[in-house]
Amino acid sequence: MCSHSQKIKESIDNLMLLLYPKVMEQFNLIDAYYVLSISNRNKEHHSIIGLLNDMQIEFSSLHTYESRLVFPTILNVLGNSKIELQNYHPNITDLVYLTEKKEQKLNQLTIELALELKKHDFDDVEHHVELLINTLQNEFVESKQHWNALIQECLNNCSKFKFNKLSEINP
Repeated sequence: MCSHSQKIKESIDNLMLLLYPKVMEQFNLIDAYYVLSISNRNKEHHSIIGLLNDMQIEFSSLHTYESRLVFPTILNVLGNSKIELQNYHPNITDLVYLTEKKEQKLNQLTIELALELKKHDFDDVEHHVELLINTLQNEFVESKQHWNALIQECLNNCSKFKFNKLSEINP
């Protein structure tokens, strides 16, 4: 068993049970308080709404990608999964690369949103959007950096990760 198994499981639990739901909740609050009343908004509000929409799509895509492919793949490698990826054995290095690209895109959108928010006075939504930005830039990024460092350490040092594809594992 990989010496990092417990840390990886804890990191996945933190992301899946705490952070992903927390950020989704914040998007839902913003939708409820802000986006749903779009008809009374001016052009500046539309730029914020566009960025929020792009962020929500990217975040949802990252969540789906990790929950359905990345995390089950890693847990399968560690032997801790009840989910079998039937006859599909993705390359872990590719999964990590694609995840990091999605994270970079989400981070860039978060920066753009923070800059756009500073340009205009959005008292009606500022608190909720700032909370979302803070959660993404601090808690989520920190957890994802921890996750990526763990996986990179496993790829570099753990025997279970010394292969390109799961199908190359020797039992």
